Amino acid sequence: MLWVVLISFLTIILLSLLIAKINLQLHLAYSDKDQYLYMEFFIFNLKLYKKKMLFRLTSEGNSMELNNFPIKLNEWKEILQSSSKLLSIILSNISIKKLKWKTAGGMGEACVTGTVTGLVWSLKGIILGQLVEKSNMRCEPSIYVEPYFQQTFFQTELTCMISFRIGKAIHVFFKGLRLISQDKNKNNYRKRRILKWKNILFRA
Repeated sequence: MLWVVLISFLTIILLSLLIAKINLQLHLAYSDKDQYLYMEFFIFNLKLYKKKMLFRLTSEGNSMELNNFPIKLNEWKEILQSSSKLLSIILSNISIKKLKWKTAGGMGEACVTGTVTGLVWSLKGIILGQLVEKSNMRCEPSIYVEPYFQQTFFQTELTCMISFRIGKAIHVFFKGLRLISQDKNKNNYRKRRILKWKNILFRA
């Protein structure tokens, strides 16, 4: 009888955890002075975990990043567009309760700053479009880009709060692993086919 009660109690606890919602609050700051990511996890309105992660770049690294910024932006856009299937799986299982994203900066020249500002808006538009289309958006997003035409710097600040169920997060994790494995197998198959055709051509 005791075992039955114990197993029932553990089953109820496990099911409660699987259907429980976790709230994750994120704050990302990137500038010359502050470069960090701050996270807070809540469950049943109780703070379970918090973490502040610092990341630093040298002044040379910052300079190189600004010089290559337009190229990097286009690379990020291509990554987002090519990862659409995996993002759909993740985003469809989360709710966004808060989203504020402000970016400011300049390249020192008006024409280059204008081009980069357009690229930043384009990147943010793609991200916001994915979020609105594929996630459960429960807030009015605040997105802003402020150009400084006579200065050379970059800074961005992102604050958001998302919620998801633990059971769904576990399901999404294994589904994502399976998708990544399938894509890897497809890429290996393509490589083998290309190598086979190369061997046939060289033999000919």
